[in-house]
Amino acid sequence: MSKLLKLKKWLTISDAVRYLEIVLGEEISEADVLRFALDGHLTLSVDLVNHAKVKYGKIHSWEETEWELFRPRPCLPACRYIF
Repeated sequence: MSKLLKLKKWLTISDAVRYLEIVLGEEISEADVLRFALDGHLTLSVDLVNHAKVKYGKIHSWEETEWELFRPRPCLPACRYIF
């Protein structure tokens, strides 16, 4: 894995699991990798394969979030066939 790791620009979550299991010598799950990221021990990146454009924004805490309520749209007669 270490030789392949040097050639890769990025790892999938499952690749990161295998790598961390080798380095740490313990069994690791994908949930552990995601928890490490949430706790700030790992940085996750997203590879947008369709080259979608994104806008950078500011991260707000839950308490700082401004919420608006919207009415649900009325269902057209054809809606019942979609589900």
